Amino acid sequence: MPSREKIQWVQLRVGVLLLVSLVAFAVAVISISGQVGLFSKRYVLKTYVGSATGLHVGAPVSVGGIPVGNVKSMDLSPYLEPERAVQLTLSISAKFQGEIRSDSTARLERQGLLGERSVDISRGGPQGVILR
Repeated sequence: MPSREKIQWVQLRVGVLLLVSLVAFAVAVISISGQVGLFSKRYVLKTYVGSATGLHVGAPVSVGGIPVGNVKSMDLSPYLEPERAVQLTLSISAKFQGEIRSDSTARLERQGLLGERSVDISRGGPQGVILR
């Protein structure tokens, strides 16, 4: 019959192997899901649209077609204008912060065969102020 110390050592090794496997699986799932810069610094931008039909939390955000983040939340806007009915909170990778300026515009686009919605932000011009 194996000793108690040997059983505990085997259990510890199995536990560590299981933990490492779960972490590797989680990293693989997140990287496959297409999230931009999982461990990169991010900042938050808010934009307003008339309707968020077909858009969902986690939808991709791009600048000029390049993925830069995702939709963090969607809420009803405090503004009464119909073109600003929905407030979108966007989580953007900080390395793209210089590309989004005060003269940038956000619009909803359809992508893929199923017509899933995403947010595309135009690059700002050099005269625009970098948004923080």
